[in-house]
Amino acid sequence: GAYAGTRNLGKRLEELQVQIVPKESKNASTKEESVSYRVHRQTYGWEPLDVSDGTVSGSTGQAKRLEAIQIYLTGEVANYYDIYYRVHAQSYGWMNWAANGQKAGTAGLAKRLEAIQIVLVKKTDKAPGATFNGVTSAASACYVSLRSESNNVLTALGNHSGGSGTGDTVKGDTGKDNGNTGGTTDIPAPP
Repeated sequence: GAYAGTRNLGKRLEELQVQIVPKESKNASTKEESVSYRVHRQTYGWEPLDVSDGTVSGSTGQAKRLEAIQIYLTGEVANYYDIYYRVHAQSYGWMNWAANGQKAGTAGLAKRLEAIQIVLVKKTDKAPGATFNGVTSAASACYVSLRSESNNVLTALGNHSGGSGTGDTVKGDTGKDNGNTGGTTDIPAPP
């Protein structure tokens, strides 16, 4: 549940890599544990294809900001866990949680993503609350767009309302963020 990126420094995320790292081996995920994702980039919009398990999504060396993201689980892990994620967006601060493929961030507003927080939660547990691991959501929406598309909000998920996952880690590598190296964050994941 730690975050990757920066807050309140005006630094953009340019690329993202996410992967599940099993607790036992600390190596890349197996076929049973897989995470897929895609980003919305400055100038280009939504990437046409999803990538998985540590593959770079975004751009390297092009100075293009990430503006939104979608993340979802595949394989066996998707039967037992939900993936929750929220972003720190320019002018909005920490937005509300999105989950299981919902969009998080902004589109059509020219707002950069500055950080991301990701957590896996057992389907039988409650979703993370507005305040989680020292981070508090400032915005009630998880996604804002000027385009005619649905604004998915966490309340559409229904039965989740606070809690956390335990176990292995998910690696969220922010890649480059306007000159910073970003970093890697360890996030609770399945045992």
